[in-house]
Amino acid sequence: MSQECRVSGKSSNGICRHHRLQTKIGVMPTTTRLRRTMTTRRHSGFTLIELMIVVAIIGILAAIALPLFGQYMNKARRSDATASISGIQQAQERWRANNVSYTSTFTDLGLSSTSNEGFYTFAITGTSGTGYTVTATAQGKQLADTNCKTLILTVSGGNATKTSKNSSNATSTGCW
Repeated sequence: MSQECRVSGKSSNGICRHHRLQTKIGVMPTTTRLRRTMTTRRHSGFTLIELMIVVAIIGILAAIALPLFGQYMNKARRSDATASISGIQQAQERWRANNVSYTSTFTDLGLSSTSNEGFYTFAITGTSGTGYTVTATAQGKQLADTNCKTLILTVSGGNATKTSKNSSNATSTGCW
C-alpha cells in the first residue's frame, strides 16, 4: 500500500479516497493505465499460420473442382455433336422422302461437315435405300474427352442405333 493510501485510509469499497479522487479527475495510477491499454489493444491482420491454412483449403478445393469442371465441359460439348447428328438425321429423312436412297454428301443435305460449335467433324458412310451411318469425331478442345472421342449413329431399316468409342477405339458407354 502506498504512503498516500495509508494516510487517507480506505473507503467501504476497498479503494482509498486518494485513488478514487485521481480516477474521477482522470489521472490514474500507472499500473492501472498499463493494464487497461494491454487489455483494450486490438491486433489487426492475420497470422502466417492462418494464411497457410486458407491456402491449403483453397488448394484442396481446386484439386477437387478442376477435374470435375473439365468433365462437365466435355459432357456439355458432346451436346454439340448430338444436336448436329439429330439435324443430319432429320435432313436425311427429308432427302430420302424425295430420293431412292440416303445421301453421303453434306451439300445435298444443305449442312456442314462440322458441328455448330466446331468441336466435332462428321462423316456419312454406308448409304443405301434403307440406312446410313453418321460418325462424329472430336476435334480441338474436345479431344480431351478421351472416353467419348467418337459418336456413331447407325440407321438401318428405320431403326437408329447409337454407339460411341473411346480414344483406344473400344466401345464406351454413357456418351449419349
